[in-house]
Amino acid sequence: MSFRFRRSVKIAPGLRLNVGKTGMSVSAGVRGARVTIGKRGVTKTLGIPGTGISYSTRTSSSSRGMRAEERRIEKELRIASAEAELDQEQRAYEQFTKIHAFAPEATVKEEWHKLLCERDFSPAIYGLESPSLKRLVSDHRKKFIYEFKKSYWTKAYLALLLTSTVLYFIYGLALSKGSIPTIVSAVLLVAFTIRGIQNFTKGWKQARSKADTDFQNFNDEIGQLESQHPEKEKIRIHDAKALIDGQPDYVEKELESVFADIEASLADLDHPFETSISFEADKNGCVMVDLDLPEIEDVIITNSKKVLKSGKISEKNKTKKLMNEEYAHGVLGLGFYISQYIFNSSPSINEVVVSAYTQRISKKSGNIEDEYIYSVQFDKRRFEKLNLKNIDPTESVKQFPIEMNLNRSFEFKPIEPFSKKVHSDLLYKANEN
Repeated sequence: MSFRFRRSVKIAPGLRLNVGKTGMSVSAGVRGARVTIGKRGVTKTLGIPGTGISYSTRTSSSSRGMRAEERRIEKELRIASAEAELDQEQRAYEQFTKIHAFAPEATVKEEWHKLLCERDFSPAIYGLESPSLKRLVSDHRKKFIYEFKKSYWTKAYLALLLTSTVLYFIYGLALSKGSIPTIVSAVLLVAFTIRGIQNFTKGWKQARSKADTDFQNFNDEIGQLESQHPEKEKIRIHDAKALIDGQPDYVEKELESVFADIEASLADLDHPFETSISFEADKNGCVMVDLDLPEIEDVIITNSKKVLKSGKISEKNKTKKLMNEEYAHGVLGLGFYISQYIFNSSPSINEVVVSAYTQRISKKSGNIEDEYIYSVQFDKRRFEKLNLKNIDPTESVKQFPIEMNLNRSFEFKPIEPFSKKVHSDLLYKANEN
């Protein structure tokens, strides 16, 4: 015969504390539906009141079960973290191997024609947004309150409040309610409170005044821009027409800006690489580009990775052919990428010749020298038909006149670029490194 002991105490409606020989548990719910949490785990009970029919399920809370669950969750987290890391690395890597897919959309004729239309005045045209006085006041008020919270008066007030509270309880309650420390603390507290309110009011008025001044300055600036707008539009339309007509000075200026933007954008990639661009343009709408390519060891990831079932990352060295193939996709795609920017810079440009070179050790001299590895003539008519997001650069480039010696292992052999003497009427040369 054994003794049994169980006592159930109601803590709150629907919540009971159960005490027995094996320990304590807590149950919650209503008649017919109850959940009990104890040392053995979580028990869920469903039943039909008055019938004696019920169904219970238990989730074990044994240390072994908990450890297994923790290991399972930890493993899933490792796998998810490793997969996210590889996905991020792969997306960054594609910024080189699929750089052509990141080229801008081609500028259509309608967009060029819009440049010749006079625009109605709007602050947004000049990169300005006229804020409302209400928003300015709100911004200045938030800034003032933030600074006020960090100010000496705020810190002093809080320190005095804490000190006064302590003194009140120590002296006011323990000794006498009319004690001197309590009175002094109260007087100081009131004085600091009044001073704080005065400072806040003064600061608020200053914030409002500054907002009014800023609002007036914005209005003055916008008014000045609006008065200058007609003349600025005439100049803009004149420059746009000169660019569309292909006037050399305007095309040169635009190309210099475009190439600066390209080099800056490439340097800001998640998988950055260095390159430099020099160009020549002629009056017949041909732009010749010399492209200094990044070295293969600077841009190609040498191993392939995958996530194992354990959550660890497995690495395997890539074959030389695969690395060469990815490099070929990247450097040829870079030619497409740059050419799209050039064609977009002026409708007068109808041909882009990209000659790309890299630094290699010369077998003749033993020194590092520039070697051209491809030279391609992109004509605008065929180029406009391409969908750069879906092309294979190593195949697509073959439909254009090209000098390239790419073997089955995707190794580039040195070539002679298209001769610049073919374009005997070059007018200017700019942006050379």
